[in-house]
Amino acid sequence: MLPFRDNTSADWCAQRDQDDAAYAGAQATLQLRALRWLLRQHVLGWLEATALVLVGVAVGLAISKRSGGRPKTTTASKTMGRGLLATIWSNAIGLVWTALGMSQLKATLECKTSLPKSGSAGRLNAGSPKHIAVIMDGNRRFGKEKFNDPLHGHWVGGQTLVDFVSWCVEEGLEVATLYAFSSENWSRDPNEVNALMSIFIKYAEQLTTEAVARNMRVHVLSTGAERLPMAVQEAVQRLVQTTSDCTGFTVNICISYGGRDEIIAACSKIATEAVAQTRLTLLRRRLHGEGNEDEAIGEVAEVEENAEGKEAEREVKVSEELFQSKLCTAHSGDPDILLRTSGEFRLSNFLLWQLAYTELFFVDKFWPEMTREDLRDVLRQFGERSRRYGS
Repeated sequence: MLPFRDNTSADWCAQRDQDDAAYAGAQATLQLRALRWLLRQHVLGWLEATALVLVGVAVGLAISKRSGGRPKTTTASKTMGRGLLATIWSNAIGLVWTALGMSQLKATLECKTSLPKSGSAGRLNAGSPKHIAVIMDGNRRFGKEKFNDPLHGHWVGGQTLVDFVSWCVEEGLEVATLYAFSSENWSRDPNEVNALMSIFIKYAEQLTTEAVARNMRVHVLSTGAERLPMAVQEAVQRLVQTTSDCTGFTVNICISYGGRDEIIAACSKIATEAVAQTRLTLLRRRLHGEGNEDEAIGEVAEVEENAEGKEAEREVKVSEELFQSKLCTAHSGDPDILLRTSGEFRLSNFLLWQLAYTELFFVDKFWPEMTREDLRDVLRQFGERSRRYGS
């Protein structure tokens, strides 16, 4: 297991401090904008209320003047009633603007506007894509070009991930499977690996709160979870357990994942279950007096040594449904769309079984540059394609 340390180098510590400062600056900007918005709404509300009061006073003066300065009792009562109604109306408007302002302020400060409530009707029709898989490529190149620091691109890419999930919910998708860290990424520079682990922890905490608030269930798919630092494993466990009862949008985050390893693991599960079933069958035969004990034990040993033996073959027939049930994505099904950014045209060991009939889209942008309009363009192109599944 790679050691996990936040302070791997002085340069990284300095960069981390800069990132934290940038993050704090962005939050301060949001708060300032929210306060300006609240102040503007209050001013508009009270100006409208004041105008209504002045109108009420003017009407009363006009009525009084028409009656020669000696308004009748009924006229005076009506005038006072109008003034009272104007006062009540002005207070009501002020309270409404205050409530709206405070609600908007709270939503902005807590970033609630970034992710809508999942489970509501979206823009897509019944025949539209429901599951999108994404290879989030180009963070390092983006960081190098924009900030002269490849690691900085990963932090920006993390925020794009949060935004992307929001866009998916708003566009009516139901599942997003995101390739965050492959089994091959462990071979990268240790400083970069540790930086990515820090990002996982930071965004896991944020995503936990956001997911619960929006009824989103999060799964973390991994074929090598034991290689993750303990701090990441704990953060992942909290994220998965906390959102386990959510029933809306589903987010699959692939960390320390490899498509070939997933297939191997599925085959291993099926073989192990086949051997166990064969052993159980042979032991039942022995208990019912079919054959002697030595023969039964010998047959069990032979099957255990060779999972492709005749007994195992008779006991288990492997189907696509059985195989798929052993995959990490058994709960989500196959993706309708695969999106890869950065202009690369390869799968990179991602969902090798599941992508058999998936429509592939390649966007010539780095992942941090991805926009909602890019997603909409992919969805529009998907609608123009004909999926025949070999027929």
